[in-house]
Amino acid sequence: MPKLFLIVSVLAVAATACASQEPGVAIPSDVTSTTKTTARPTTTTSKSAVGAGGPAAELATLDPCELLSETERGELGLAPGEPATRGTTKSCDWTKSGDWGVAVSLSTRTGLKDGNYHGGTPTPVEVGRHEATKLENMGGGNGACDVFIAITETSSAHITANSSGRGDTAKACANATLIGRIIDPKLP
Repeated sequence: MPKLFLIVSVLAVAATACASQEPGVAIPSDVTSTTKTTARPTTTTSKSAVGAGGPAAELATLDPCELLSETERGELGLAPGEPATRGTTKSCDWTKSGDWGVAVSLSTRTGLKDGNYHGGTPTPVEVGRHEATKLENMGGGNGACDVFIAITETSSAHITANSSGRGDTAKACANATLIGRIIDPKLP
């Protein structure tokens, strides 16, 4: 009996030592799980999952204006998002009057390798769990920065940030990358 108590105690301590401060369940990257929230169900899926119910299909159901919460917008000083459409792509635009603006577009038809970079060459940037690239002053404009986040081979999120006034490209890139880091965990 003392051996059983010792084994149970060791297992309990080991389980406690591995616990994180974040709520939830650890899921291997090649497993799909669904988590219910009060707003809507969300699915965490690895990049390798493709198909009718895969990440591209889930991306199609997202509203880009819901990717920044009211609290996040408030902390950044951004006005509520304005829905927009760019071609067949759903988008949302936010601005901080007189300072900077940002747009997020969700494409279920264009992956990173198929993007129109207007002759520029994107470089890798870290936003979280998704592969992402950054391109300064795409199309020749000063004070703009684009971050592209891969969802699947043929789908992506595109963030465009610009700075008002002085054409501050470094500020635009810092803001585009920050928005990428905020929305990355919310993307399929």
